[in-house]
Amino acid sequence: MDGEPYSGSHMAVLRVRLDLVPTVPEVVTELVGYPHGEEHTYGYPVRLPVTDYGLSAESGPPTGAVVPAKLLDAVVPFMTEHPGHSSGLWLRLVPPYGHLGAIPWEREIVPRIWQPMIRVPDLLPVAADLGRVWSVAIVVHELPHREERGILWAPWYVASFIKMLHRAIGSGVAAHVFADGVTYEGLRRLLPEYGPAHLYPVADSETAGQDHPVSEAAWAESPAGLPSPFLWADWIASSLRGEAVRALYVLAPATFDGDRPVLTMGPDPQQPTDPDDSVYVTAEDLRQLANRLGASTLCLGSPEDNPCDAATRLLADALGQHRAGPTFYSDLRVDPDGAALAGAHAFLNDPARLDPIPRDPSLFGHLQPRHVQALLDEPWPDPDGPDQSWLTGRTSMGDSATSQELVPAFDAVPDTERISDQYAGGAAVPTWVAATERYLETKAAKLLEAASIPGETPPMKQAFDRGMAWALSDLRRLTQVQDYEDLRAHTLGVEDDYEDPHSDTLWVEDDDYEDPRAHTLGVEEDYAQPEEDYLRSEEE
Repeated sequence: MDGEPYSGSHMAVLRVRLDLVPTVPEVVTELVGYPHGEEHTYGYPVRLPVTDYGLSAESGPPTGAVVPAKLLDAVVPFMTEHPGHSSGLWLRLVPPYGHLGAIPWEREIVPRIWQPMIRVPDLLPVAADLGRVWSVAIVVHELPHREERGILWAPWYVASFIKMLHRAIGSGVAAHVFADGVTYEGLRRLLPEYGPAHLYPVADSETAGQDHPVSEAAWAESPAGLPSPFLWADWIASSLRGEAVRALYVLAPATFDGDRPVLTMGPDPQQPTDPDDSVYVTAEDLRQLANRLGASTLCLGSPEDNPCDAATRLLADALGQHRAGPTFYSDLRVDPDGAALAGAHAFLNDPARLDPIPRDPSLFGHLQPRHVQALLDEPWPDPDGPDQSWLTGRTSMGDSATSQELVPAFDAVPDTERISDQYAGGAAVPTWVAATERYLETKAAKLLEAASIPGETPPMKQAFDRGMAWALSDLRRLTQVQDYEDLRAHTLGVEDDYEDPHSDTLWVEDDDYEDPRAHTLGVEEDYAQPEEDYLRSEEE
């Protein structure tokens, strides 16, 4: 294909697809722009075998993934000679793309162009981000302590990251920390010096599932293939006591279960865990936990001693590809104090987008283009325009009359701006409200993907899709009927001027601790989260 000359300042998209026709699969990359709304390819496509990217031509987990010099020679000069891209370089990995998500694109390209590089997920509704306080649940599990290291990385990193969060965002930060037993003891000593945070006693994890059950079966897979009790999810959800968080950040080692990337965590946070006794945490487990906590943003950290960074990268990429909310990966070896990730959180927290788009080789992130529309030099291409299936992850809605019937109902589902405005001034947001938003986003995304089928779908499937679309639309209307201001002020007792009573102090809970939020928010010990039955009935 002949390359088009570059003129003016346009968004740049690095389009990457996998060609499985050759004996050795090939990776085809193109620089694409949309001046005046029309697609143009700049330069010439770069076609290289997957082995040049450090990937095996056979199936199997990736190891040693790299960005080949020939691709850098094509991308870097273009981006440095035409620096007028305020939104940086967008990376679109066209499904299906195998293990290309594990390639360190950002680590190799960003330092050379020194512009943001953002991964484009499947185009979905923009997630509603509720509340004015940046609340983040930090979940950390460190590998068993090794005497020769002399020090654990996790307490120092978590304390530093919290410090950087306060520095980047200011006083409107609420950090909730859930750590394994050894890390917990380290954090008890460090956090008073680094900044205010809510550090939850690890001993509470043992009874969390009994007192505040969130999941029907708190069991997870183990390397031996046997079910093991898994206490983390119930501990986290019950400790937050009906209060949603805006972000979930998980730090844990990773591995491959066959070809499947997973995190490995001890089933009991109190007990040091040998890797052979760990349980597997899958991408679906992480997605469900984020949804139950109401978190629109999900972050995965790759620890310094992570035995399999490629697995963490693939997990973050798979989650980001199909989530409506932002998803980030952070390499702690490149960002040891968490400053770059804290800057990314500050960017997401700023509704006016005054903070710059994250630009650091330690990060990669998936953002819906509409999330940063104000920073784009030109409108993002119409996802349902002709020949745009590579960009959306689905075929055009206009290609199916059945899909067109669903558009009115589908458009009523997200309504992100209205629900965000309702809670823009709230210091605390009920979990059921945020979890309902995550539920609606997930179901709307699945409906959009399933309904976008060329031609006509079978009558029974058409009826199902129509019923699902209108059910979601009705559910959205039901939630809008509620007067959220009265609900927040009277039912939960949270006023607009509510301030966290522990915003200036370290929050370390003791065994006899009685959470003042139980009275401030009107949440009793036997409080049952409404979203539990709601989500459970849907799963059944």
